[in-house]
Amino acid sequence: MPRDFKLQERLAGFVAHVATPAEKVMITTGELVSPDDPAEVQRVLGELQKTLFSKIPKFMPPLARHVVIIIRNDLSAVAYVDECIARAKARTTRAVEAGEIAMASDIAAVEDVELVLADSTTLNVPDDVAVIVYTAIDWRRSIYYDFGPLTEKRTRIGPLSKILALQMSMLLGIEKTPLAQTRTHVDLMAEGYQALRKLLNDKCDNEAMYQELLAVHHWMLGVGVYSEARRHLKFDDKNIPDFIATRCADGADDIFELKQPFLTCFKEEGGFASAFNDAWNQVEGYLLFAQDNRDYLAREKDVRVSNPRAILLIGHEWPAESLKKVRAKETNAPRIKVITYDQLLNQAAEVLRLMRSASIPD
Repeated sequence: MPRDFKLQERLAGFVAHVATPAEKVMITTGELVSPDDPAEVQRVLGELQKTLFSKIPKFMPPLARHVVIIIRNDLSAVAYVDECIARAKARTTRAVEAGEIAMASDIAAVEDVELVLADSTTLNVPDDVAVIVYTAIDWRRSIYYDFGPLTEKRTRIGPLSKILALQMSMLLGIEKTPLAQTRTHVDLMAEGYQALRKLLNDKCDNEAMYQELLAVHHWMLGVGVYSEARRHLKFDDKNIPDFIATRCADGADDIFELKQPFLTCFKEEGGFASAFNDAWNQVEGYLLFAQDNRDYLAREKDVRVSNPRAILLIGHEWPAESLKKVRAKETNAPRIKVITYDQLLNQAAEVLRLMRSASIPD
């Protein structure tokens, strides 16, 4: 029988990084955790045991093989523990007969999955409720959760039938893990994009907020261009760039310096203001130090300097005439590149568009 229960607090998701009480944090509100990452599956299950599973009457998590939990906006909830089956629509690799047993090797792709109760009725999961689906096949386990409808007043991050089809594919070993990971990463990336957009819409002038955001979402600095980014790596007492990013192409490092978007960078007559000149001179100093001390940086800081570039992130929605002046200045210092925050946001939006189109089929 379905197990009804009530939560006392609204679940929002999982905190993405450590923060002090005064800091803002990124919250992961929805995710499909791959069975090929058992440590992460166990971590998520452990956290849910503290806040959710322990509220379900007569629920013994280690014994359950299939759990569906629905949480409504009024925090009333219902759990189906080993009470429904997943009925899949799949494409096969060969001709099959009705009633024939299908092996995993016979399945080319799982297209859709619906949840069916013991009386053969379909379990309807509305788009405006939170949902958790835990499934175990043999020793492989996966969990999908989406708390977004409880906190963001949004619908699901994708059709549930498609998400559960992807979950079943991973559990059966039909779908390769990178696709599932891409799906998860797209959701996290989208949260980072929305967080950046909100900071800009709110006219936030706290430089540290942007640094913290990009420390988690350093893909915005150049997905496919940089493999990793290290924050506040100290060259010496005077040279401490905001980020050192490693290029995918050759493993060498570039330098990133962030300033808040709303600095006054141009004088009324159109020339560069002191804030822009100071920022430019700062990244120029980083470059000179890196070039003059490449052996020291390689030996002591694990920084590889080979034709390094310095990227200065500063400003927001500059007029065309101001951008023209910046590009002219760059021609005299080709290793320095200036990116404004609206350009960063547009770049992130395009990356998200491409990744979404490649992740889950229609």
